[in-house]
Amino acid sequence: MSYYLATLVYEIICGEGAHTPQFEEQVRLLETGSRTEALNAAHEIGQQELLVWQFNNSAKVEWKFLGIKELISLPGFFHGAELYQQHREIEHAEGYRNFVKDKTIQLQHKQEHAIDSL
Repeated sequence: MSYYLATLVYEIICGEGAHTPQFEEQVRLLETGSRTEALNAAHEIGQQELLVWQFNNSAKVEWKFLGIKELISLPGFFHGAELYQQHREIEHAEGYRNFVKDKTIQLQHKQEHAIDSL
């Protein structure tokens, strides 16, 4: 089996859609036997997670699956493997340093089953 990262893209439509267009990108981990199977699995997940609901009993909110933006084959996993990196230029560096320290403390005190943002 191989691992893939698939980026699924949804359009978020509120009411009649008379608003600034909104899109959501989700990165999903897939374990499949081939690239074709990974594409099929990503498409299936995208179709399964379509969502429509009424907001405050008035405006309809819809997540419309647009497609798969990216499919990346991952090399073998190992402890400490780098999956993502991002470089930032921050004007208020001390504030960013404090933010990172605070997030580290929060993560150390959360329960095992808590979901943390990336």
